[in-house]
Parts: sequence; C-alpha cells; structure tokens
Amino acid sequence: MDGLSHALLGATLAQLPSPRRCPLGRNQRLWLGALGGLFPDIDYALFPWSPLEFLAYWHQGPTHSLLLAPLWAGLLALLLRLHPALRAQGRWLFLLLLVGILSHDLLDALTGYGTQLFYPLSRARFSADLLFVIDAYFTLLLGLCLAVLYRRPGRRLVLLPPLLYLGLLLGLKQLALYQGGAAVAIPQPFSPLHWQVIDPHRQQSLYLRLAPDPVAARVSSWLGYPGWRQGYQTGAGARWQPYGPSSADPDWQTEVDQAWRHPALRPFRDFARYPYLYRVEQHEDERCVWFSDLRYDWPALPASFRYGLCHRADGDWRLYRMRYLSEWRQRL
Repeated sequence: MDGLSHALLGATLAQLPSPRRCPLGRNQRLWLGALGGLFPDIDYALFPWSPLEFLAYWHQGPTHSLLLAPLWAGLLALLLRLHPALRAQGRWLFLLLLVGILSHDLLDALTGYGTQLFYPLSRARFSADLLFVIDAYFTLLLGLCLAVLYRRPGRRLVLLPPLLYLGLLLGLKQLALYQGGAAVAIPQPFSPLHWQVIDPHRQQSLYLRLAPDPVAARVSSWLGYPGWRQGYQTGAGARWQPYGPSSADPDWQTEVDQAWRHPALRPFRDFARYPYLYRVEQHEDERCVWFSDLRYDWPALPASFRYGLCHRADGDWRLYRMRYLSEWRQRL
C-alpha cells in the first residue's frame, strides 16, 4: 500500500486510546502512529543493492512480520526514549508504535503483492487481492477518520466507514469472480469497479468492468492515460486473453524458453504468480526477451515489474529491468 495510507492508518489508530488513559498529546500520538505505520517499508533501503532479489525475497519480509513487530516497536521506542520529553513514556511509545507497525503489515496483506506475516517461521506470502496499492477512496476515508479522531480522540465508531468500504470491496470482488467465472480477481488502479479476472489453470485472463465509473475515467485521463477505460470489458461481452511465459512466434520460442529458464531469472520466477511474456525486442546486434506478472499489468499503463534478458550473437545473456512507468532499462 502507498505510504500516505500507511501513515494515515497508523496515525488514526494512535488516536483511539482515551486521553484519560494515554498521557501523550494528540500531536505526539499522531506522529508516533504515522512513524509506526511507515516503518516496515524501511526495507526499501535494500532495493538499490539488488532490485530483483529485493522484489522476490526481501520486500515485505522481516520488517513486515507480525511475529517481529514487537521487536521493531521496542527498538524504535528505545531510540525515542532518548528524547527528554518522551523518556517516561516508554510503555505508550511501544504500544502506539506496535499498533502502527501491525496496521502496516495487515494493510499490505490486503493487496496483491504478498506479505510474509509469519517470518521467520514461514516465508509464505499472504495476499487478499482486495486493495490496489493506491486506492484514493480508501485513503480519503482514512484522512477523514483522522481528522475526526484528532479533534475527538477515542471515538472508535469513526473507523466504521473504511471498514465498510473494505466490505464493499469484498462484495465487488465476489461479483467479479461470479461474472468472470474464474478463481482469481485482482484489484485495478483508479476504480474499485474494475477488476482483472484470471484463470490460472487455462492461463487466460480478462479485464472486467462491473459498472461505469466516471470519476475514475476523468482521473485516468487527467493523469495521461485516456485509453485506460477502453481496456475493460463488460461481463456479457468479455473475451479471455491467453497469457504465459511463451511466444506464439516460432522464430522466438527457443530464445524465450532459454531466457525463462535462465538461472539469472530465478528470483523473478519465484516472485511471479502469473508470469507472462511482456515482449521481445530485436536490435541491430542484440535480442531481448522481457517478462512481467499479470498482477502488475493494466490497460494503457506500463507494467510495473518488467525483467528481461538480452544477448548478442556471440555473447551470454545479461539481466535487465525496466524502470517504473518508463522504457528506460537498467542492467543488473
């Protein structure tokens, strides 16, 4: 989930204790909750070291574990207690930071990435495929909750709107699964009324529009993606599209197979739940094979995670990635 939503949720939950019980002021609770809500993504510091290893193994791992959350909260509380104004508030520092960290872990588990909630006992990744990584409606509701709780701490019923919104998303997901007749539905950018439905057994997918969303259409056009809405189909006329790490072009199939099985691409194979051939490229002296994951593929927008291998006629395969929202490639 995006950093703003994490900070808002942590700050909101930190306002829940009654002022009669918690001696910390509203501003102190706000930034403590926000700090806890943002902390687990400190693992992004490892991204420059190895982007692909980070993607496959490190991100949403140890810092996102429910089991290790007390450890991180305790370490942060010890550091903050060095400040004279907070020295006597160790218990509340720990509790508010812990709530923020746990909220981050659980919120990320609602997206499609996959969170290692029980690391180090298990490296299994949990993902509810319920929230897109940026959901403006959900973020707005969190902001409204924080605004109310900041003025009136302890009002727990204020959390009802975002919880109801999550319930709405669950219902919309079930509707998308019913209309698509498949086992997997992935949330999409801009609108909760748009879903990607995937049939992993037949290796086919479709982009489904449950109902028109004029707000999302305007926002996507304003952001420079006017063709986004046209990429989604209604349930009655929806057509499935095949996917997979293979090529329909026999001139490329051997190289596609070699690239997909290459040891350098193993982390991507471990990461991708629904891998597919993104594209092949023929340059003057180089041929490239690119792969991505359907979880991060959307109409009219470039896929987020694109990794590929390139080679010259007399050379070995070399690993590359494409940067987010760009065609610029980086050698790894």
